[in-house]
Amino acid sequence: MAKESASSQTFELEVVTPGGVVLKEAADEALLDAEDGEIGVFPGHMSLISLLKPGRMMYRRGEERTFAAVDGGVVYVTADKVQVMTRNFAPASGLDKASIQQSIESIGDDPTRAPDIAWYEACLKTLAC
Repeated sequence: MAKESASSQTFELEVVTPGGVVLKEAADEALLDAEDGEIGVFPGHMSLISLLKPGRMMYRRGEERTFAAVDGGVVYVTADKVQVMTRNFAPASGLDKASIQQSIESIGDDPTRAPDIAWYEACLKTLAC
């Protein structure tokens, strides 16, 4: 995507999973659950790198807000780009509450599956938006 002018008040939002780029859009705002709290990003934001915890991501273009679940990872922010690198990414529109709850129940108390439970809980949190 070509770099947009500062007057457009957008930045490029890109989400990358091990399978490749799963989202690449222009956005006016993004909110992410970082390890140290929520990060809000707008065009022209100072550069930063932060660890993400499993949680929800919101991004906005105009008046349209989109929510998605992010399975932890890293976010890299520059003035005109936000790149999220994560193990899993799921838009809220593609999530099914009953399936998620069934997955959590099937894991039970297995401590080796804690990362999976964190992912499913992030999906449930995203559905609550």
